[in-house]
Amino acid sequence: IQLLLQNRIKHWQKHQFGTYLLRPKDEEFPMGYCGLEYVQDTSYVDIRYGLLQSSWGAGYGFEAAKTILNLGFNELKLATIYGAVVSENTASSKVLKKIGMQPCTTVKYYEEKLDYYYIENKTV
Repeated sequence: IQLLLQNRIKHWQKHQFGTYLLRPKDEEFPMGYCGLEYVQDTSYVDIRYGLLQSSWGAGYGFEAAKTILNLGFNELKLATIYGAVVSENTASSKVLKKIGMQPCTTVKYYEEKLDYYYIENKTV
């Protein structure tokens, strides 16, 4: 957990963007996270999000992903944003499709199939 946290902090320091904690307005504790980060040792920027199970199905994932996508295109001026989901995670696949992402490939990563998606910035 410490290494994960250190990597998130280093990413923010180096790129001035990263992953945000998500929390409902009137609640003290986070319900998840969402953000953009470079995939390690590449030039690809990946959308990342996750929610506590108690927050599933309420539209928070879509709203957070849509907001982060707008940040990536409108403020950071990124040309392309990617996303990856475990193939069996149909709910996350639906979120990526709903924000306009298109499937591009499937790979095997540590014995799991990952579906990759992408979306291009139409204004760059």
